[in-house]
Amino acid sequence: MTQPGAMNRQPQMTPPSRHVFVSHAGDDAELVNYFVDTLLVRGLGIPATEIFNTSAETSPVPSGANFNPAIRSALVDAGVVVCLVTPRYMERPFAVAELGAAWAMEGRLVPVIVPPLEFEKLSGVLAGIQCLSLASTKDLGELYDRFGPDGCGGDWLKRNGFNTFSAALTKFEKGLDAHLARGATPEQATKSSGNTSTPAAPSPKRTLESDKKEFALLVGALRERLAELPDVVRYAFRHDANGHDLVLEGHLESAAIDAELRGMLETTYTYSASFERIWVASPTKGTQANRDVFDAMKKLSTMLKNATAEFHRDYEKKHDHPARLNVYLFWDSEDLVMDEDDELAPKLELAKRK
Repeated sequence: MTQPGAMNRQPQMTPPSRHVFVSHAGDDAELVNYFVDTLLVRGLGIPATEIFNTSAETSPVPSGANFNPAIRSALVDAGVVVCLVTPRYMERPFAVAELGAAWAMEGRLVPVIVPPLEFEKLSGVLAGIQCLSLASTKDLGELYDRFGPDGCGGDWLKRNGFNTFSAALTKFEKGLDAHLARGATPEQATKSSGNTSTPAAPSPKRTLESDKKEFALLVGALRERLAELPDVVRYAFRHDANGHDLVLEGHLESAAIDAELRGMLETTYTYSASFERIWVASPTKGTQANRDVFDAMKKLSTMLKNATAEFHRDYEKKHDHPARLNVYLFWDSEDLVMDEDDELAPKLELAKRK
């Protein structure tokens, strides 16, 4: 006999299993979607259909499904759980419960700490766990390895090439500050606009392998930025890093005039040893494309300054020159200028700055 109300009872609906579960606070939806779309989908090549993200434009929880059991099932079935840990996240019991469940799944948890949270102030299940920082290029670069064949990748993932990931990481870092500012609580915004500074979290100990990974990311990002510029502007950046102006002759003269009109170069003249007047050029900070290159160079220089002696010994043994931007051979070895005309080299001394 059919019981009353049985005809109206709907079958239980559960979402299909997905390999990646993104644990986050609902109020951080904009930042989460930026992270997922830019780094996981475009950078790593993870299909959106393999990511369980309840803040996505199309929810992975089917209409009519019981929300809590659906999330619990997706969390248990996931091959990897990426947690974007923000101050809001730590205040949400439901999010912290997800974190605790993921912590119990050995090898599947990838916690990512979002500023202004700091490593040394973490508590609970995150205390003592190796976490990635959203503010660290090196840490975010480790995502590429985490989703490799020896990590949590597999037959389900055809991972993008490293250059594609590097370009996506550069784009992500460029827009990160704006997304963090929009997602900040009033209290956080007040702190960030004041003069009070928060001590930085201690950096993990550097090793040869960690330096190699960070170097590959940063030099790749610089190469991507330089590739967006006209040839003559790239040449000028290389010479500028080495303390010289670029001598303009032949086909470079007309190209430099065009670049100057577009705000990318500044041209002037100097005199050679034989008192001949020669025109030279140097890069400006008048365009965003140029400023991006200066910023990428600064990040790479800082990394090289802080790199271990073992990294520098290894690099010099392989390339027979130092890893420094103010060494011409470094630009050649790392293919930063791509197709520079070798005939420019004899003019370097003529254009040397006084």
